[in-house]
Amino acid sequence: MLPRIWYGHDTRRGGVTVRRDFQEPARCRPDLVIGREDLFTAAREQLGRSGSVLLHGPAGIGKSTVLQALATEYSQVAHTVLRCSATESESHLPFLALADLLGLALDQVSDKLPAAQRTALESAITGRGESTLQRDGLALRLAVLSALRALAADGPLLIVADDLQWLDSASVELLGFAARRLGDAPVQMLCAVRTEGQEYDRHLRASPPDTVALRLNPLSRAQVSALLDDRGYTDLPRSTVREIHRTSGGNPLFALELGRALGENPTP
Repeated sequence: MLPRIWYGHDTRRGGVTVRRDFQEPARCRPDLVIGREDLFTAAREQLGRSGSVLLHGPAGIGKSTVLQALATEYSQVAHTVLRCSATESESHLPFLALADLLGLALDQVSDKLPAAQRTALESAITGRGESTLQRDGLALRLAVLSALRALAADGPLLIVADDLQWLDSASVELLGFAARRLGDAPVQMLCAVRTEGQEYDRHLRASPPDTVALRLNPLSRAQVSALLDDRGYTDLPRSTVREIHRTSGGNPLFALELGRALGENPTP
């Protein structure tokens, strides 16, 4: 049986959440992610133990690509998948990530919540009313916890959150509260966050206690060469590939941009 996949995005505050089929591009398949074999092994082992994973590293290092590949693989195991992805311009909107995660599942769980929790959660997700963490703090926190437990009662639940650094602070607080109290409920989180160093600790507060943090490191020169070949930049001289690796520092996004630029205009 296929899992229930919910992908929500509000185009305006209080907007309608739209469901779409969970169909990742073919290039998000795990076997097509270049140079991340060891990381995939570690992530698979952790997810296989019913644990959670936090991917972290600098911009362009490939976190989203790895996240999508892992999510594609483990969506076949989970009964329900909740997804959200934020941008910097949306990070000031309270409860936006919460609406992305639970907006489409609200009808399914609302009748399983006590009245006060249901009212607080509906107000936060729909934007109708003046729900705040200060005013509805306990009811809202308990509502998120109850909603996740209710969804997980039907089978394993996977929460996929990309660009965790841009999630609004209210949603992060609510997710963290629930994650620390889920206990034996079959809920796992697969998240990615941009970090420049090792400062990922503060982002773990939105994840379950058993979360393993995995850092994406720069690619080797051979891996950059394989990546360029895979993307169709096969005519670059070896000296150019070596220079691309040096200039990009092994960052796959930067390496591909250099490869594209040289493919369009090979002038040194």
